[in-house]
Amino acid sequence: MLKYRMNRPTYWLYFILIMLTITAFVLLGRPLKGGMELMMVVIGIPRLHDVGRSGWIVGGVIVAEVAIIFGALFAGASTDTLRITAGVVFLAVAALGIWLGLISGDPETNRWGERPQPGLRFGKPQTQSSSS
Repeated sequence: MLKYRMNRPTYWLYFILIMLTITAFVLLGRPLKGGMELMMVVIGIPRLHDVGRSGWIVGGVIVAEVAIIFGALFAGASTDTLRITAGVVFLAVAALGIWLGLISGDPETNRWGERPQPGLRFGKPQTQSSSS
């Protein structure tokens, strides 16, 4: 099981880079198929762990996203309606990502590990010797 916590500054850096990348691909006419979901998993799980929540919440969001898109598709929605639906879903997921970056992490050790050090952190977390 992945036990890793991500602080807000690190999360925001990754979140902004992901949103810029997705925007660039869309503007170039090459949308990332499944790219947003994969990226939200990569940064969403450790951030959820930092706020004391299960990473499985990301899975629930992805299932809801897919269900909405496929529901519109199987309901016979037009191409324009499908694009609007996909855009609304994208905005909703982006809003959830922004909310996740705004809430504070647990100030103490939780079941997913010790509190992350302040500032930008990349790679495997370092263990702390003792709490202050």
